[in-house]
Amino acid sequence: REHRVEVATGRPHVAYKETIGRVATGEHKLSKQNGGPGQYAHVILEVSPGAPGTGLVFEDRSRGGSIPREFVPAIEHGVQGALGRGVIAGYPVVDVAVRLLDGGFHAVDSRPAAFEVAASIAFRKAAEAADPRLLEPIMKVEITAPEELLGEVLADLHGRRGEVVEVVQQGGARVVTALVPLRALFGHTGDLRSRTQGRAFASMRLAHHARVPAAVEATLREAQPK
Repeated sequence: REHRVEVATGRPHVAYKETIGRVATGEHKLSKQNGGPGQYAHVILEVSPGAPGTGLVFEDRSRGGSIPREFVPAIEHGVQGALGRGVIAGYPVVDVAVRLLDGGFHAVDSRPAAFEVAASIAFRKAAEAADPRLLEPIMKVEITAPEELLGEVLADLHGRRGEVVEVVQQGGARVVTALVPLRALFGHTGDLRSRTQGRAFASMRLAHHARVPAAVEATLREAQPK
C-alpha cells in the first residue's frame, strides 16, 4: 500500500514429485514420410524403481547393432526430457532406472531427433504401466510450547496428518518434533498462534518425500486438464 504496488496473492503450491513402483517396458516406433527426408526410430525401454536420491540412471543394453551407438545419447536425452512431466499429474519424475533394451533404425531416415522423440514416448508408455506414484514433501516440524498447552499442539498436529516423533522437556516448556505433509501445513503458523495465545512457536525443514494418500492423489488427478 505504501508504494502502491499491485500484488497478486494466492494459496501456495506444493512441489509434488512422481516416481514408479514396479518394472515395466515401453516401446515406440516413429516412422514418418513427408515427401522429403523421412524420420525413423524404434525404441524399446525398460523402467524400474531407483534408489531414493538417484534421479535417472540410464543404461544401454541393446546388442547386435540394432541401434547405432551415435543415437544412444539422443535416446537418453529424450528420456531426460520426459522426466520433466510425469504421467499422473505432470510433476517431475524422480528416482528411476531406465534400460535401452532394443530397437531399430533406417540407414537413410534415422537421425538423433527422431530417436529423442521415440524415446520420450516410449518412456511415458513404460511409466504408465509401472504403477506410477505421486510423492509429497514431508516436513520435520519442531514446536516449542508451554507444558499446559501440549494438548492443543498435539491435537493440531493430529488434524494435519502429523506423526509425532518425540516430545522432550526443555525448561518449563515442551519441544514436539513431528513429521507433517507440507500440504497440511498451510496456515499452521496462524492456527498455532491462535491455539496457544501466541505462546508457542515452530520451525520446519524438509525431511523427505513420501507417497500421498489415495484420496489426495485422486483429487490431484481430477484437477489436471483433460
